[in-house]
Amino acid sequence: MTQKLYLFDSYLKRTNAVVLKCEKAENGYEVELDKTVLYPEGGGQPYDTGRIGGINVIRVREEGECVKHTIEEPLALMQEVEVELDWQRRFDHMQQHSGEHLLSFAAKELFGATNIGFHMAASYCTVDFDKEFTKEEILALERRTNELVYSNLPVEITNVHIDALSCLELRKCAKGLSGNVRIISMPGGDSCTCCGTHVNSTGEIGAVLVTAQMHYKGGERITFAAGHRALAFAQQVRGITEALARSFSCKMEDVQAAVEKLDTGLSAARRTNKQLYSRLSEYIAKDLRASSKKAGNVHIIVRFVDELPAQMLRQLANTLCQPRCTLALLFTQAEDAIHYTLCCSDGLEADAGELIQAVNAATGGRGGGRGTFGQGSTKKLAALGETLSQLEEYFSKALKSKSCR
Repeated sequence: MTQKLYLFDSYLKRTNAVVLKCEKAENGYEVELDKTVLYPEGGGQPYDTGRIGGINVIRVREEGECVKHTIEEPLALMQEVEVELDWQRRFDHMQQHSGEHLLSFAAKELFGATNIGFHMAASYCTVDFDKEFTKEEILALERRTNELVYSNLPVEITNVHIDALSCLELRKCAKGLSGNVRIISMPGGDSCTCCGTHVNSTGEIGAVLVTAQMHYKGGERITFAAGHRALAFAQQVRGITEALARSFSCKMEDVQAAVEKLDTGLSAARRTNKQLYSRLSEYIAKDLRASSKKAGNVHIIVRFVDELPAQMLRQLANTLCQPRCTLALLFTQAEDAIHYTLCCSDGLEADAGELIQAVNAATGGRGGGRGTFGQGSTKKLAALGETLSQLEEYFSKALKSKSCR
């Protein structure tokens, strides 16, 4: 059995302890002490790290009444060692966990929403609620949570017997509890069962910022940052906004309007660009049709087109295949890949899904299709011209006897 000092004092950074067990484990050695300041993973909160006898602790877990510490090197049994935690990591967890309690309390108070899941990761925290929130409700929730932070409410730890819980007003009570139960209370704010580490007063949380929200499984998943994480997030956003303001030669408060103006101009430019490419496609199609190779009743067009971007290739191929009895296989290059599009006229007795496999084999590429259309891509080809000639010859022979309705 391990005496869990963190349950009584989250600010206790070190203690001396006796090694009761030390066993070889998968990632080192698992040590059991008579007491510890290191919190094991549980309740949505990650484990503490630190040192035992100067040896790094890489994981802490709870097994019944014992706390198991995974360390890098073995320790002698009954040896007295100093146990020291990584305070920066611990205090970060305290700020996040206490911040989550206030956020969950405010959601219950304002909107009757219940916290149904909490997860604390190294760079973010999420809380799942059983109802969806609007953007306006999120802003109200954030304001109320920070009002509770600024009120600097005391954070109190009490232990009561399970039989007395029904007499208490708790926001949430964990399932499967027995014996004495640990309660974290913030008079004037939250009160619930909890085994985690917390600050002494809500002012130490600093601030709670909602950084993202999404509808999730019929409710809402909120991502938030508290304390030093909230500060880091605000500094990151400020840095991004300052950089944008410099790029647009405007004030930080005018960045949104500048971006919206740019987006409007870009949308107009894209529409114009699409129209110009469409007209260019018509001219290219006219030239390609004039130089097509005929196999029986079928016109074969196999060409590399560098005048158009890859996304316009299908439109050009469709334009080429508007006349009856035409097969068009077009290639173009985009970044480090060569893209190809294959199109057959309606009524041509050919399946693009089968024909594209011949292109894949000739180019070493990957692609697929069905009916009248197929597409794929390959890495840059050293002998592209030769490959195009071979494919043109192959399709001429393969389609020479095909009928066209």
